[in-house]
Amino acid sequence: MITLKLRYTDFETLTRARTIKATNAETRVLACVKHLFYDNYDGKREVRLLGIALSGLEKGTGQLELPFDERSRPNIALAIDAVRDRFGYDAIRLGLEQ
Repeated sequence: MITLKLRYTDFETLTRARTIKATNAETRVLACVKHLFYDNYDGKREVRLLGIALSGLEKGTGQLELPFDERSRPNIALAIDAVRDRFGYDAIRLGLEQ
């Protein structure tokens, strides 16, 4: 489950959640977060706090090595991982387009 907490500067707080199928693709999680945000952000007020929580996580299977190598991941995810491995996690961040 992906939960979004959105608090405006007037302290009005919205909490919304959506459940998606189990995935190890960060792009699916980010797409869900983006939809939750834009479905609930009024576009007029400033945001004081934006929180994202993931729950109900499942442990990944450990034996997906046979034909499932790194080539099956999208190139962008591999590039991001390479930058983070070399320069640290905070060296690159994903942004959400408006």
